[in-house]
Amino acid sequence: MLLCGAAVGAFLAGGGGEGDGLPPPSPSLDIAANSAVAIDVAGARLARFALPLPGRPTDVAAEGDRLFAVSIDSSALTIVDGRSRRLERTIPLAMRPSALAVSAGTVWVADGRRGLLVRLEASYERIAARARWRRPRRREAVGLSRPDPTAVTIAGGAAWATDGSTRLVRADPSGRVTRVPTSHPLGGIAAGAGALWAVSREDAAVVRVDPRTARVTDEIRIVERPDSEAPAPIAVAATASAVWVLNGNTATVSRIDARTRGVTETIPLSLEQSPRDIDAGAGAVWVSNFDGTVTRIPVGGGEPRSSFLRASLVGVAGSTKRVWLAAVALDQQIPGGER
Repeated sequence: MLLCGAAVGAFLAGGGGEGDGLPPPSPSLDIAANSAVAIDVAGARLARFALPLPGRPTDVAAEGDRLFAVSIDSSALTIVDGRSRRLERTIPLAMRPSALAVSAGTVWVADGRRGLLVRLEASYERIAARARWRRPRRREAVGLSRPDPTAVTIAGGAAWATDGSTRLVRADPSGRVTRVPTSHPLGGIAAGAGALWAVSREDAAVVRVDPRTARVTDEIRIVERPDSEAPAPIAVAATASAVWVLNGNTATVSRIDARTRGVTETIPLSLEQSPRDIDAGAGAVWVSNFDGTVTRIPVGGGEPRSSFLRASLVGVAGSTKRVWLAAVALDQQIPGGER
């Protein structure tokens, strides 16, 4: 399947076609069923490439020129070198990885089913620490409408994870676990704008946590009275001054001012696109959609623009100059497999 260079160029560079300085479509670019897709948006020319992953991706994270992806089937962590456009290495994991985060070369991988976090450093060939906690009893995630609440980020030298309960899991570098109580069941987390931001799908709320004190400092309601038709947050990203909450059921993004801590904008997407994940990078906010499109939202304001990549996109990770996307087959109706 081909990545349409003209369509991608149109929303990335504000134009498309002949004379726009973009390279022609690359007929050799195949997006396999389970792939990492890269779009380089820095500089005058657009570059893109795709590499196969050893299994269905469940989460991706980026740092510098590298992509980190965890996948089931193979139960592995895969590292992709964006400079050489090659798979750098694949590390087997004795777990069912559902989420990961990377910072300063340290990788934390979460297994939400078992209540397990592992830390890998340096060569990534050895687990440096393990953190376990008692996970809450919950119905297993099934289909597109019930995403896995497991998510992890890194802040203040520790890993922070959500698991669907009302408590955040904090794991220090040695693997010691503490729980931070909140008033909301949490199912997504991001670090940025000087804090941690965790989202509650059930309560349509965002919880702000100070990573230094491990205390909840604010609770932000996306709507005043949650109901069955209210926005249901499924993922969150943070930029320098704003928090961006992806609402899966209404296909919208709620923009929260990190200073005033109020919702300043609701950005409509398309419900038919079935948005799955959100992240910031390369000067914009990006949404991966299960219908095979990626949506770019300008940080400074402006209309979101989408491009079709012809493969279902279940994850997105941004870096300074590149956007990475995790692709699965269009007919894989349960992203990440049955959990």
